[in-house]
Amino acid sequence: MPVVLQAAFLALPLLAPSSLSGRAGLQVPAHPDARAEYVEGVRCFREGRLDDAQRHLVRAADLDPSLPQLDLLLGQVYSRKGLYAPAVERLERAVRSDPKSPQAHYFLGITLQLKGDKVRALEKLVQAARLAPDNAAFRYYLGLSYLDARRNPEAAEELAAAARLDPADAPARVNLGWALLELGKSSQATQALREAVRLAPGSAVAWYLLGESLRRLGETEEATRHFDKALAANETMTDALFSLATMRYLRQDREAAADLYLRLLSVDPGHAGAHYQLGKLLLSQGRLDEALQHLEKAVEAAPSVKAAHYQLSRAYRRKGLTEQAEREAQLFRSLRTEALDESEWRPDRLERPAR
Repeated sequence: MPVVLQAAFLALPLLAPSSLSGRAGLQVPAHPDARAEYVEGVRCFREGRLDDAQRHLVRAADLDPSLPQLDLLLGQVYSRKGLYAPAVERLERAVRSDPKSPQAHYFLGITLQLKGDKVRALEKLVQAARLAPDNAAFRYYLGLSYLDARRNPEAAEELAAAARLDPADAPARVNLGWALLELGKSSQATQALREAVRLAPGSAVAWYLLGESLRRLGETEEATRHFDKALAANETMTDALFSLATMRYLRQDREAAADLYLRLLSVDPGHAGAHYQLGKLLLSQGRLDEALQHLEKAVEAAPSVKAAHYQLSRAYRRKGLTEQAEREAQLFRSLRTEALDESEWRPDRLERPAR
């Protein structure tokens, strides 16, 4: 899952208890002791004191289990605590009690997503959005789920709807830009991402994606400035480091490129693209031992990429290691995948299946 996506799911806000019951208004248990436990549980819930909320709401449910919103509240508490099995159990009960509750489907979908059951999660999030199509949050998280499933056309549609419904929602525009980039619609992505950085000027992800969209449009100078802004917001952002380094490399600023690749590797020592590009750069400078170290690590991290085997074969041959050079050459010839565009050599692309 992309970082921005995972962070969004994990940062899911608690739904205000006053909005839980939808049509009937907030109800409280009739049993007086249950009522006291329930009211205290709701107060703790609102304050983010999840352990206390759980204790009071469980007691209320034991005394008077008739209210479906108790299951909805407890499901949220368990989900936020990472207790996904009891969360799913409670939220499924909430759905059975009120099949037309968009909130119940929504939180069940989010919890299933975090639990790793992505197929069922998507079904529930679709249902929530159908029941409440004007709810920006429901459309947004459905868009994220589609994006995670690499169903980019549906993701773009839902995220665009979320952005229309909530004009101040920067994350919706960031992820919309991501989906449009995946669809090859760089001009539309640029438009969404310009609005995202206006709304959230401190977002490293937004600046990075804006730079990436401009790079694909050939606007390299502006793209470089935006990668710099991404790194100013987050100096360890590996995607921005890689893109900026590779642009320096392609512009023959090899010293600056090497420094950036090394900086990236200090953050992510296993980054295949950085090892590959740095190894190739060192090979062009005749620094064979250093080049071999990085190219071997690139092949180890990304054994299915032809370009890495080709460059490693060249390095071995120049070092006089004929047997190793021929082994890598044979691997290069045997692989069916094409070498990646060197300006797009990054792990998320290596992991994607053929389309």
